[in-house]
Amino acid sequence: MKLLGSLVIAVLVVLAAAAALKLGGRYVEERHGKRLWDPEILALVNGRPVKASSLDRLLKLGFYPPISLPEDPAGGVDPRRLLDALIEEELVLQAAEREGIEPGEKEIEEYLADLLPGRRCAGREGDCPAPQGEDLEYFRRAARTRLILNETARRTALRLGRRAGSEWTAFQREWTRRHAGPRVYEARALLAEKSPRVKDILEKNLSSKGGLAHLEAKLRENGVPFVVSDAVFLDPSQPSAAKLFPGINLAEALREAASAPGGLSRVLPLEESWGVLEVARPVPKPAPEEMIRAARRGYESMVSDRAFREYMDELKREAAIEINPSFPYPPGG
Repeated sequence: MKLLGSLVIAVLVVLAAAAALKLGGRYVEERHGKRLWDPEILALVNGRPVKASSLDRLLKLGFYPPISLPEDPAGGVDPRRLLDALIEEELVLQAAEREGIEPGEKEIEEYLADLLPGRRCAGREGDCPAPQGEDLEYFRRAARTRLILNETARRTALRLGRRAGSEWTAFQREWTRRHAGPRVYEARALLAEKSPRVKDILEKNLSSKGGLAHLEAKLRENGVPFVVSDAVFLDPSQPSAAKLFPGINLAEALREAASAPGGLSRVLPLEESWGVLEVARPVPKPAPEEMIRAARRGYESMVSDRAFREYMDELKREAAIEINPSFPYPPGG
């Protein structure tokens, strides 16, 4: 009986301490107007937490379209911009819950097969373990989120998507201007040490019909380190091309390489290396009907993205959003 009494007293003391901590926290919040934040909670969206574990998921799986981040010109991503995207995701999930948008088990399983290539479990988790030690439920949640966002974007485009004949005509004209002609090239790039000696080796061997393979052999003979890319499709009109080849007239270099006997460009002075492009072929110009279909897909994507952004702005205006004042900090820390 004495032991039982001691246990009862111990339990009561623990409960009293917990109650005191809770009341104390509430007093601090009411008295000083400050929320006592759990460090694992990054924000509250209409009272629901956005947790640090969500950042961990983003680092592994990335964002789900149509939610995305604008590119940071300085490189990297500001943690607050990551949090903004997580808040948007939570707002969409809450709205989907109100509208009854919920994918079925079959949809989730089918999408899961695409999310995890090579996993054809037929419902047997043990037969195809998830990659990187993650459990299947982790990826099931990811698949469910993506499906909800897809369906929300579809409904939003139908409800808010505005189309105008004049806008479509202008879009099609610009699309055709940018994509007409063989502007895309299948190519590889060789990058080597930026020194006068290396430039001399490259220029002396550009005329060989052996192409990039001959240049590689000569650089190896001379002990020069270099890297060669896999085959890529280069479109000089795209911003990504300007980032990869800053200060280079890439369209001119690709045209020259395409007409050269060995398919090699001149030696290109990149920021930290010499570069040589090897062009396998220019991609043929699409047929007129394919150009129209491609332009239509691009236009519909623009309409859908615009509608979703308007919808997101509406959700934000109506939401109660609180951000942990100590953010940013490392995920889970």
